[in-house]
Amino acid sequence: MFSQLTILPQYVLYEESLEKSKKLLDKIDLKDLSYVALAMQLDLPLLTRDNLLYEGLRKQGFRKVILFEDFLRSL
Repeated sequence: MFSQLTILPQYVLYEESLEKSKKLLDKIDLKDLSYVALAMQLDLPLLTRDNLLYEGLRKQGFRKVILFEDFLRSL
């Protein structure tokens, strides 16, 4: 399982992505900052099981977030 894992250092994240993510997550949970910033930067959806994160991002207009359960149902 860990052979498919890639670790990215913080410096690969653009300052712009980090700032946008920080604004979105300010009232949700800043521990997810790197994940949201990377999803924005790579223009990929964020896959999560965190309902509070999902709902909070969606309320603020961030649409590239998918609940893991919804992802599994779509397969």
